[in-house]
Amino acid sequence: MKTVIYLDVLLLINLLVNYFLLLSVEHFTAFHVRRLRLLAGAAVGSLSSFLILLPALPDFLLFIIKLLLSGLITAVAFGIPSAKGYLKAVFAFWGFSFLFGGAMLALYFFCVPQGMVFRNGTVYFSISAWTLAVATILTYLVISAVRYLAGRGIHQQELRKIWITADGKTAEISGLYDTGNHLEDIFTGMPVIICSFDSIKSLLPMELYPFFLSGSLSANGGITGHRWASRIRVVPYHSVGNQGLLAAFRPDDVMIEEHGRKVKRKVLIGVTPEKLSDGAYSAILGRSAA
Repeated sequence: MKTVIYLDVLLLINLLVNYFLLLSVEHFTAFHVRRLRLLAGAAVGSLSSFLILLPALPDFLLFIIKLLLSGLITAVAFGIPSAKGYLKAVFAFWGFSFLFGGAMLALYFFCVPQGMVFRNGTVYFSISAWTLAVATILTYLVISAVRYLAGRGIHQQELRKIWITADGKTAEISGLYDTGNHLEDIFTGMPVIICSFDSIKSLLPMELYPFFLSGSLSANGGITGHRWASRIRVVPYHSVGNQGLLAAFRPDDVMIEEHGRKVKRKVLIGVTPEKLSDGAYSAILGRSAA
């Protein structure tokens, strides 16, 4: 009995699969990208599911096609900041794709679910719109749970307490020690600790909120004559799939917990409007800052 393949179901299933794979890559590589980029990469991956409509392709040709597609998908999702970072994302995507493909192949051969098609490395399930909606919700819940547990499971030695003082006010936050973070001010060479806006906004003058939320000097015309003018910096950054300017300031004092004691560090505080985790930490510091 032939299975009828509905294109909307085919695209939605593979959109979910590719999004989950890219989300796994993000966690495995510790890359930080916008969810819209992951969704765009997943969309490219879902379009590649049309391969299932073709006759069974030779293994070598299918391998080449999948190789090129995986390179395109990871480039869309994570960008190409460097050859090393790009290859790391590609290899991770291959690894998770092979795991998923192996699981689907085993399911197909040993369980033979009714209405399932697995051809040319693409999977299709003949399911109703209601089942697909429930599966989408469950997938979202599973992804959220994995993200939460991943954040909770960070080894405590990788987390450092940070005390930041400015204008007589102190904020105590938790920071993730990331050896891959080498962000520095190009003019002073001072290392930059990246903090979420919400975690340190109590230290900032309210009139400068627009500047720190946008990183653009044009967002606030009163910076030049402001009492914080000498503190403010704009730091260029380049991360996976993203680059731009990061609003930063020079605090009065920064203390970082190291082996149970507080150590004073001379650093800049970079401010990002985005959340850095699901509550496990609200700052990222590199080797030069710790």
